[in-house]
Amino acid sequence: MQFQNSPLFLIKTFKRHYRKVKEVAEILATSSGSFSFKYSFQKDNMQSKVETPNDEATIRFVVLMRRFLDPASNLYNNHIWDVLREHFPEAIPGELTAQLEEFIEKLNKGSIPLVVNQQQVTAEDIYSIIANGDYFGKTDEEAVALLQNIATMPVVGHLLFFEFYSYNIALFNVSSILFDIMLRIERSELYGNLFQEDAATDKRCIYCLSEAGPFTSEEHIVPESLGNYDTVLPKGMVCDICNNEVLSGLDAELVNSDMLGRYHLDLCVKVSCKQAGRDVR
Repeated sequence: MQFQNSPLFLIKTFKRHYRKVKEVAEILATSSGSFSFKYSFQKDNMQSKVETPNDEATIRFVVLMRRFLDPASNLYNNHIWDVLREHFPEAIPGELTAQLEEFIEKLNKGSIPLVVNQQQVTAEDIYSIIANGDYFGKTDEEAVALLQNIATMPVVGHLLFFEFYSYNIALFNVSSILFDIMLRIERSELYGNLFQEDAATDKRCIYCLSEAGPFTSEEHIVPESLGNYDTVLPKGMVCDICNNEVLSGLDAELVNSDMLGRYHLDLCVKVSCKQAGRDVR
């Protein structure tokens, strides 16, 4: 368990999960429509609704972002930022530090000022209320009660869900900055000195049995293009020739298979939602 909190493990895990989230974010970015909040008022009747560019991709995006936004997660953005500042302060450009912290401060205030029971509710508060009170299972009784109370208010309930989605999108930008900072750190001399990989001990390709290598890449047991960013073999297990030439052709055949392609996105949504405790049928 201690290894799972090490800077090296957290950086690698964060980067893999970020690529998974980015894949869904790109689907949303290229979908028709956008995240929007609309309301109308006619003859003493006010109505409102929230629209998303792609409902299925939105669910998966929010579920995947949970690992970055849940304080209990080891990939929680604030926790990752603390780890990077603690272990690699000299490798982080000062302008990126200022940019990230200013961005986080603005985000927490939210785009729309909201006061409930004479108390200001921040964007982070709104995320917590909806995430804990409904979206990921009713685990927080106070959040559930507040959410149910808010849902009875005209317009306000939909407005909160719009803020909820907006917060996920905005915090994805924070995660993107953290990802860029990690790339800077990995190129630093400090990172190389701390996490220098073993030079050629017991390296042998499990496919062709060659010991000559080179061994510069990890091997995804299930192709990365099918959504696998976590189940990988370390460097030294598969040579670059097998990984990038022979096996890449097999990966392409699997990805382009009608049988796999038909169920790929639906399976990813259901697996991601199940891991986050959200029931999607």
